[in-house]
Amino acid sequence: MNKTLHAFSSRISASLSFRLGWNLLLAGGVGAAAMLFLLNATINDRFEFLEDTAIQGHIDRSGSMLESMKAQVQAKSMDWAVWDATFDFIHDGNQSYIDENLSTVSMLNLDVNAMGFVRFDGAFRRGEYVDLESEEKTPDLAAIFLAHTTTPDFIEAAKRAPNFQTFIRQGDRLLVLSAAQVTMSDGSGAPEGFLVLGKEIGEEDIFEALQIPGQVAFERIDAPSAVIKDSSGSKITRQVTGLSGAPIATIGFTVPRNLVAQGRRLFWLASSGMLIMLILMIALVSYRLWAIVIRPIESFQHHVAKIKDSGQLADFTSDPRSDELGELYTEFNEMARELDALRSKIEAQSFAIGKSESAIGTMHNVRNGLSPVRAILTKLDGEMILPMETEIGRAITELSSAAEPSARREKLLSFLQTAISHASGSMTDKKVLLREAIRSLNGAVETIETVQSADNQKQSYSETCDLSSLVGNAATLARHVAGLPIEVEFASDERFQIAGNRVLLAQILENIVTNAVESISATERGSGRIDIAASRIVVGTEACVRVDITDSGNGFDADLTSRIFERGFSTRGKTGRGLGLHWCANTVNAMGGNFTINSPGPGAGATVTLVLRTATHNAESGQTSPRAA
Repeated sequence: MNKTLHAFSSRISASLSFRLGWNLLLAGGVGAAAMLFLLNATINDRFEFLEDTAIQGHIDRSGSMLESMKAQVQAKSMDWAVWDATFDFIHDGNQSYIDENLSTVSMLNLDVNAMGFVRFDGAFRRGEYVDLESEEKTPDLAAIFLAHTTTPDFIEAAKRAPNFQTFIRQGDRLLVLSAAQVTMSDGSGAPEGFLVLGKEIGEEDIFEALQIPGQVAFERIDAPSAVIKDSSGSKITRQVTGLSGAPIATIGFTVPRNLVAQGRRLFWLASSGMLIMLILMIALVSYRLWAIVIRPIESFQHHVAKIKDSGQLADFTSDPRSDELGELYTEFNEMARELDALRSKIEAQSFAIGKSESAIGTMHNVRNGLSPVRAILTKLDGEMILPMETEIGRAITELSSAAEPSARREKLLSFLQTAISHASGSMTDKKVLLREAIRSLNGAVETIETVQSADNQKQSYSETCDLSSLVGNAATLARHVAGLPIEVEFASDERFQIAGNRVLLAQILENIVTNAVESISATERGSGRIDIAASRIVVGTEACVRVDITDSGNGFDADLTSRIFERGFSTRGKTGRGLGLHWCANTVNAMGGNFTINSPGPGAGATVTLVLRTATHNAESGQTSPRAA
């Protein structure tokens, strides 16, 4: 199962559609990442800039708020300072001024918390402080207020300028002050003192001015004005300095980061839309790639696979195309037609070559079959002269004479009997030779008939053949083919019945023996030996017979083993035709057997090994097939 899944995944990963889709997805992913980066850089940076601009605007407005508070108190102080009644009050501190102008109602109407009157020489000072929420005067706070406004530095500042504004800290309260020199309404009269008004700065004042919540703080006032950004908003603090320029308090407020939040929402909205568009585009491009490229290629691939399975070349038909695939289809169809024409020519040539090779092989086997006939007839021709023909004639002449003595006649009769007996034995030997010659002639005729029948019908490789008989005929052939005294020994565990074609098996064994005899003859030793051994073996699930044919001939170099079965190759050089072993090996393989040949080296002989199927060849166990033996 795992191998199947691995093979399937390997096929998918190697397919063109997978690689195109993966590359398209990769390109889309890289493009999406680049676009997201650009969007993030553009939107976030722009909205950060807008937020910073808005924060700076809030900082500027906070400054304007403080200046506005100063201006409001300044206007009120100038209104009261340039007034004859105030000028007289600074001069003499009359009670009527106090009763008419320093009441709680007056201060509530003036919308100030503190009011002070101070002469430059310190001879007169008066202060009032009202809690605007409770609408009650607070003498303690009034005293503290006068303490702040009658310091030498404050009085000196009031002397130098007709009016000035500043901030003071009074406990946990921050006040904005405006001090103005008191003069007559027409501007005449030297100022004898100054008027100072104070207004508390609270959260409501900050909210009214900035339209955002704010607070006054007196901790960590030494830190410069700053902006701290976090997820909850931008926290802004601004220092408030006193008369000496030293910080006395901070005004703080938090600005929601609405612009950044909107920028983030815009970024994610744009990113989502872009990703959706990218996915749709990739899907559309993938579909078009599949429709225009992948599907036609798969159809073309199936067509090629069909040709491979059937072996029949055919044109590939598809919708007309003018692109590269259309050119590929056209070139393929032209190539297929050319290959089909070439195959027809090759088949015709192969048929002619096959007929030629068949004829050559037949002539080779016929030659092997007729070689013993020639040797036997040559031997018979030399032995046809009657032994002692002259002596027999003279003995018959003497016997026909009545004058011959009886003793002589008995000797002549004994001689004739001996001669006739010798001639009878010689005739028996010649009959044996004639029978062998006839068998060889019959073998040659059967070879020709087998070839003729093979042209008309398929040859049978399932005949039951007696191995001992086939080996015996081949051994007889060895004794006559070269006229040499060659000893042939056949050893077998039993009388084997093998499956194959009897005529072809006889030709194979005779070819092997003929080659062995010719190899022995080439040694010029004048004699030789051929040992044939047969034994039962199991190959795979088949019961087989192994036949080893070993000769004492020339042998061959082990490096030539791989070439020994090549058509036209012979270890005997120009004297050999290189047809016998090539034909034998192919024929044995066609019958389901195996053919091998080995030699220890030149001059050491050679061994041919045949593995042939038995007529009943099923077995219980085994490891290999005859072809692999």
